[in-house]
Amino acid sequence: MGGINYINNLIGALSTLPTKERPQIHFIINEKHLSALPLHREILSVCDKLIYLSPNPGPVQTLFGDSLLYVRSEQELFKLIDVYFPDNFDKMQNINSIKWIPDLQHHFLPEFFTPEEIVKRNAVFKKAADSKGTIVFSSESAKNDFSSGYPHSTARLHVLHFFSRTEERWFEDNPDKIAAKYNLPEKFLINCNQFWKHKDHLTLLQAISQLKQEGIPIPLVCTGPTDDYRFRDYMKTVADTIRTLGINDLVHILGILPRQEQIQLIRKSSAMIQPSLFEGWSTVVEDAKALGKTILLSDISVHQEQKPDYAHFFKKQDVAGLKNLLRQIWPALVPGPDSTAENKAKEETATSVARFAAECMSMIKTHLSPLKKDAPMPVAVNEECLRKEKEFWNAGTIEEAMFEKIVTDKRILSLPKEQRIEEWNKSVQSSINQILKGLPCKPDWKVLEIGCAIGRLVKPLRQQFAQVDGVDIAETMISFSRQYMADARPNGRIVLNNGADLMGFPDATYDLVYSMITFQHIRSASVVKSYFSEISRVLKPGGFFRLQVFDRSNPKMGDMNDEAENDRQYGFFGNGYTPEQLRALFDGFGFAVQDLTHTSPWIWATGQKKAAVLDNTIRFPEPLMQDPGAFLSDVTRLVEQQQFKEAVDKFTAERNRYYDSPELKEFEALIQKLKTMIK
Repeated sequence: MGGINYINNLIGALSTLPTKERPQIHFIINEKHLSALPLHREILSVCDKLIYLSPNPGPVQTLFGDSLLYVRSEQELFKLIDVYFPDNFDKMQNINSIKWIPDLQHHFLPEFFTPEEIVKRNAVFKKAADSKGTIVFSSESAKNDFSSGYPHSTARLHVLHFFSRTEERWFEDNPDKIAAKYNLPEKFLINCNQFWKHKDHLTLLQAISQLKQEGIPIPLVCTGPTDDYRFRDYMKTVADTIRTLGINDLVHILGILPRQEQIQLIRKSSAMIQPSLFEGWSTVVEDAKALGKTILLSDISVHQEQKPDYAHFFKKQDVAGLKNLLRQIWPALVPGPDSTAENKAKEETATSVARFAAECMSMIKTHLSPLKKDAPMPVAVNEECLRKEKEFWNAGTIEEAMFEKIVTDKRILSLPKEQRIEEWNKSVQSSINQILKGLPCKPDWKVLEIGCAIGRLVKPLRQQFAQVDGVDIAETMISFSRQYMADARPNGRIVLNNGADLMGFPDATYDLVYSMITFQHIRSASVVKSYFSEISRVLKPGGFFRLQVFDRSNPKMGDMNDEAENDRQYGFFGNGYTPEQLRALFDGFGFAVQDLTHTSPWIWATGQKKAAVLDNTIRFPEPLMQDPGAFLSDVTRLVEQQQFKEAVDKFTAERNRYYDSPELKEFEALIQKLKTMIK
């Protein structure tokens, strides 16, 4: 069901794109998956074509007639499409088949797989790792697992978080009516998992049983397929466990339900519960986020990465921990739906789905575009350095984060709380003034901070710009940011990254990337270079990178080119820079240095991404360059000098003189592309 929901959410998200950005969506069916077609009925209406792929389409063609387009081979299919995605488990051999690896569960829970399955999965993953293609993961956790298992992979790795897309009809139905249809009690928990062994229903059932013995009966509703192809007796084990524990009266197993009915039961429930031992990115959690539901979650890394607003975590496979959590929160839970929480979730979900669609299209365009010969290549990074950085920056409390990791003046630490906050706010405004100094800021800018911590600067900048995002390496900083940013404008996101790249952020998105009091703490030149490469990638043509670092005046600082030798550079003292080193970095990664101010111990630098590196796909036809007339020659020269706005202005002012020229019409299409790039 996870794969079915993934495809439904993907197609649903892409269908919401503006007409000019929306791709043609063809839904591909083969004989093996024909029986699952009804489970996709909600998204079939937004697909442009339904294509049946089979060497022998006859029987299906007789049944469906002209409602399907029929192709007999992969070669025929790729004459009709540009990209096949998601390709799970290497169904296609074409280079434009984008692989999707949900997780590497068999590496961590091999007991849940047959030896044949493990061999097959390893072979498929190894083939993908050795390719020059693109592999998509739904979580940073899954990507990191893959990178650890296949450290020498030559493929492009991309994280694409998916989100559950809400529909208006979800909120027009009556949840009470559906609950009554299945004779459910007024108050219940709901678990929406297929009955596979790793979903760990047994821990949940034991906790329910022990609470019943304590006089706390908690009804549980379970939806989802009841067959685990790997453990055919698992459903019998579940049924036997329910009977042995004496909780038949509390557990309601409903099996597969129509999506609309399942959604109504989620809305009606008092809370959702997800005890799974392993996930790539949980659809259950995304459903909870989309509907504003309280959810109880096992503490696996993916669940924590998904960060639902109303989450309560318990240690996986810990019956006592889950029992204690349920005992604590069950009395305060009430039956749904909660219209206030649902309305808030709908707004947030619409933003998340739009971002999902945009990032998916960016990933596809990147895949289809050959690597630009002038673009910096990916840099191998010092993983041990990153591990130690994470350890250092994971603060224990938000107070420690604010006054012992971020604003570290010991004088402030000794002040009363109100005065500390006052000093904090002063530092915020001072920092913003320094970051924006000399920049031609516009309200419609999209901005990204590297090393955002709890959102100290992201929060006020969201009042000034259209979108402000942040990334940080420390899990607790990201966790504390939810508290600190609770009353901030929701025009952006704060993301836990791996400390070395910006995977999951689309190309050519931001007008400004900045980093303050961060890069001097990076003890690895390889990590710094990786970041410079990634920042160049995500900036728009002409976008700005504003950076602050320490110089070499403090003897405790290492050299910018050091790789954290002998642990001496961990803690607050990292690598210092000379102005010459900083300028060379900017130049080496395609930035024109606009400003470099050295006031010891700080160096501030501003680089502007060179448009030629950013988009070298704009090419003017050779005949036009040779003899298009003086007017077109002048425009061409301006383009070659990267004076794109001037080229557009000149063309727009004089184009009517040559309106009937065939050369001009060809030129006009290229000018339109320039206009889009400038915007």
